[in-house]
Amino acid sequence: GTCGNNPSCGASAADKANFTALLAEFRAQLDAVRSGLLLTVAVGAGEDKIQNYDIPGVARYADRINLMTYDFFGAWSATGPTAFHSPLYRWTGMPSSSPLNHYTTDDAVKAWKAGGAPAAKLHLGIGF
Repeated sequence: GTCGNNPSCGASAADKANFTALLAEFRAQLDAVRSGLLLTVAVGAGEDKIQNYDIPGVARYADRINLMTYDFFGAWSATGPTAFHSPLYRWTGMPSSSPLNHYTTDDAVKAWKAGGAPAAKLHLGIGF
């Protein structure tokens, strides 16, 4: 299951704001060293993970947002499903239970953009 903001995993409801505050501090420290240093982040790409980010806050401080559009499905789920490693779009026979039916690169990009991330900052992490 999803651990972000899930107290049973040791997460806190404050983690969403704390992550943005961490990025703000990193940005301030990098800018104090010299201008032009990049701050990049690798972030979840499943819709159930994306909801745990303050997308406008992440976009404000990060120069690049790397969407981890891989490992949507895997061996950690002993009963499945298994599927394509980095699916671009939905396909016939895709697991239909929500949110698994939104585990695609297309859905991830759309969700981050809808949340306020500029397309120019979004980069794809793709398994191969």
